[in-house]
Amino acid sequence: MPTEKQFSGFTQDAIYAATDLANMATSKVRSAEDFAEVAGVTGDLFGRLLRAAKGAAFASGDEEVKAGILDAVRAVGGAAMRLVESMKQSVMQPNDPTNRHKVAQNARAVGASVTGLISALRAGSKGTQETDTDLARWWAASDAGQSACPNRL
Repeated sequence: MPTEKQFSGFTQDAIYAATDLANMATSKVRSAEDFAEVAGVTGDLFGRLLRAAKGAAFASGDEEVKAGILDAVRAVGGAAMRLVESMKQSVMQPNDPTNRHKVAQNARAVGASVTGLISALRAGSKGTQETDTDLARWWAASDAGQSACPNRL
């Protein structure tokens, strides 16, 4: 059975890789050489992210968390692919403002999908799960008219 320590290690690795990927997404591509470098590094970072996120998903022990992490990784992968494709178009037609706009738009999409992945990874943390459970209990008690919070107005 996977441990919380294993989950935490995979989660930390995935967060680092995801952050690096988001930073790479905002890189400026001005030439075919830049594009080749960014595309290669993006592929490497996504591979690192994929391995770590899959490890975290399978170490979580919770099917809902596992599904959330895997779905979020797919979203990051799709956004990264669209970004690389738009970068390629931008290099082929560097003076086309539409292509530059698509690159910027896809870079933001990578950032947003990375944020979603980090949220999914943190949802699998035992501390986060316990806090959510405590909040749910408090909410249920307050809905029932009970005073779960002594300073309730």
